Amino acid sequence: MWVDTVSGHLEFMQEKSYQDGPLKLIPYFVSSGPEWKEGGSFLDGKMPEKTGRVVMTLVEIYETDEGLYHHWIESKETHLLFESWLKEIGGEAQIHSFQKIIQSLWD
Repeated sequence: MWVDTVSGHLEFMQEKSYQDGPLKLIPYFVSSGPEWKEGGSFLDGKMPEKTGRVVMTLVEIYETDEGLYHHWIESKETHLLFESWLKEIGGEAQIHSFQKIIQSLWD
């Protein structure tokens, strides 16, 4: 189910996002992986125990505030669908708007 939702979001982003200009979307990615009970075991060379939950991360960063504002306006209807999907699966979303990239390894 979540794969379909993520695929639908990708299609929306491909249709509504800009690669250039004042509304430029810089990075966009969705990742997922296990939630860990604690992370300290990694420092000891051991795999920590998993909680059984899956953590998904969605990152969209725009070059300008206008790009982010445009995205919020364009995504109003799909955001409501996303909220109902999160409620259905018992998930949560954290939204961090108006962030700037201060370091990037490859760009």
